[in-house]
Amino acid sequence: MTSETRFRLRPLRRTALSLGLAVVSAAVLPTHAAETGSTASRSDEALDAALEKIDHLEATVEHLNSRLAGLEQIDGERWLNEERAEQIRAVVTDVLADADSRTSFQSDGALAGYAPGKGFYLRSADGKYSMRISGQLQVRYIVNDASERSTQYGFQLRRAKLAFQGHVFDESWTYNIQGAFNRGSSSLSTSNSTDFRLENAYIDKAFDNGFSVRLGQFKAPWLQEDLVSSRRQLAVERSLLSGYFQQNYDRGIQLEWESDRFRLRAWTGNGIPTPFSGLANNITSSNWNTNPAQYSFVGRAEARFGEASWKEFADFNNFRGRDAGVMLGVSGLYQRYNRSGGFGNANATTVSGVTGDVTVNFGGASLFAYAVWQNAEDATTPGGQALGTENPWGFLVQGGYFLSDDVEVFGRYEYGVLGTSGTEPVTGTPYTDNELNMVTVGVNWFISGNDVKFTTDLGFNLDSLGLPAYGGRGFGTNNGAGYRLDRAGEDLQWSLRAQMQLLF
Repeated sequence: MTSETRFRLRPLRRTALSLGLAVVSAAVLPTHAAETGSTASRSDEALDAALEKIDHLEATVEHLNSRLAGLEQIDGERWLNEERAEQIRAVVTDVLADADSRTSFQSDGALAGYAPGKGFYLRSADGKYSMRISGQLQVRYIVNDASERSTQYGFQLRRAKLAFQGHVFDESWTYNIQGAFNRGSSSLSTSNSTDFRLENAYIDKAFDNGFSVRLGQFKAPWLQEDLVSSRRQLAVERSLLSGYFQQNYDRGIQLEWESDRFRLRAWTGNGIPTPFSGLANNITSSNWNTNPAQYSFVGRAEARFGEASWKEFADFNNFRGRDAGVMLGVSGLYQRYNRSGGFGNANATTVSGVTGDVTVNFGGASLFAYAVWQNAEDATTPGGQALGTENPWGFLVQGGYFLSDDVEVFGRYEYGVLGTSGTEPVTGTPYTDNELNMVTVGVNWFISGNDVKFTTDLGFNLDSLGLPAYGGRGFGTNNGAGYRLDRAGEDLQWSLRAQMQLLF
């Protein structure tokens, strides 16, 4: 019998109870006729009390039944929600499993992603192999005025590079392959230029004792301004002084030792393209069978002081909040040319040189200075006229200051002398000394660090970027920097440059 049926019969039970009590009272009434009326009154009170208790119990049971029905409804809804949640979990699990089965890295759990400032990366699950893919774009607008000649202006795609670097087997074996697309009418438009020109291409092995060995094509440890990446320069472009003395990308082998405070590097290879090598400075060194150098050695020693790490000295933009420190560096060069057996394009027998530099980081401001000097023995003109001993030299001072976290103002002064002598072989007139005496001021706006950076600057050369002394290589021939050679009697050349840089 259900509870509903029982509740429906309870009123009948009450009626039956009342009738039963009436019958009992009628049966015993003749027997106890002599009892007083008070006894009958007590029986009526007892009956009323019993009926009242029964009413109270029925009301209680009805209340409990109502509560029970509500609880049963809530429990049913909870069961439905839990069942629905289990179904949703099953669907999500199936979708994730399907996605995992479709990824190309599912077999070994490889990792892929993007690291700000470092590019896209691939990495095996065991950490033994990695590759980082990055790129660089620099787009410029240049306005140049060279004394009495017409003003020239226009856009320039200065750099468009792709780089691949990472490690194999373990992090002690690293590699770097970097190339740049041809700049069209800029200084890389030479007879041996291609649409995509290889820059870095080397293997690096690091040992636990601080030593490492690098083999391939890269920059020899000569001029510090050229060693700092074009991504991390203070002005729109490196100085014209660097454009003359730079080492660029050279093929060879380098041994390096690094500790917490000192670093030493020694390099030998096909020779860096000095102004006397017969190669333009912005062209990489030749192959073994066209190498103009019999031997070439470059060494560099560095010491750092303060809290700034080695990595922070590879950037001329010293942002606010960085550690302060000082780095001192000195480099030496000795190179002998092969002027026989078809290698007669060299314009000297030997070239030696020395350069010293200092970098100071203040945590929101920076200062960099260096001096460079070279000596060329038995120097000649491209036509073979003897010049004797030549000693080009120069120095540079530059500094930057952050007005805010994103805006930096900077200034630079550079001075250089080719030290030419002799006369031109055709006209018999003395060579015009190509003198560099330049001031540059500008501002950097770091929209997103170095990844998105806008730079504009204005440079004045206070003397004449005269005709080059060595048949095409002088301070003003680096037209990629926005300057051109002055004609006789011209001076006060200036260049306004604006550049947007994007790194990815």
